[in-house]
Amino acid sequence: MSTIAIMQPYLFPYIGYYHLLAAAETFVFYDDVNFMKGSYINRNQILTKNGPLRFTLSLDGAGSNKLINEISLSNRKDKCLTQIENSYRRAPYFEEAFALVQRCYNSEKRQLSDFLFTSIKTLSDALGLETKILRSTELEYNRDLKGQDKVIELCKMLAAETYVNAIGGKDLYDHESFNKKGLQLNFINPVQEAYTQYLSSEDFVPYMSIIDTLMFCGIEKTASMIKKNYTLEA
Repeated sequence: MSTIAIMQPYLFPYIGYYHLLAAAETFVFYDDVNFMKGSYINRNQILTKNGPLRFTLSLDGAGSNKLINEISLSNRKDKCLTQIENSYRRAPYFEEAFALVQRCYNSEKRQLSDFLFTSIKTLSDALGLETKILRSTELEYNRDLKGQDKVIELCKMLAAETYVNAIGGKDLYDHESFNKKGLQLNFINPVQEAYTQYLSSEDFVPYMSIIDTLMFCGIEKTASMIKKNYTLEA
């Protein structure tokens, strides 16, 4: 059964994003939709000993009137890399995790969507995910459709039998519309496993960037957590 997930790109998203990737055979990197200011498209949180710290990828001319694939990076992206290094240099898996992050930031891509695609694909490959990742920018479909109609069109075009969406989208989709098109609709419910951050796991701070998980758990354990810690529900 061919399973597809569709999600807009985020900057080093939290582990739940990778659960969605793991649950699908094909993942559509949804980069031809409007950019949202204040979202996680170009920002996220890492953890310092003083608590969460927001890091932001600087952009040129970003606005909600532009598509994600129309926005360029500024020349100041190295600031994020410095913040990440300073926050995690004493984390147990710093060397292997930071090498992955550096590989993403060393990319010469000048467009936001290219940078995000490269970073998500780089981490996905390192974590052993075999999901095929496609960019919506490169697909031919009716972009005048809205909401779930556009999702259904993408699913049918890619010969999907099942569409998996994040649990937060339950109010956006209805089973009847998908069933009429021969599609099964499921929602993923990721379980974020607590792990030791700095001194203990008792004061675990969830929903940090995947960088946090990699720094404290390493690639091997993070991959295991991604592949097992979620359930699917109708």
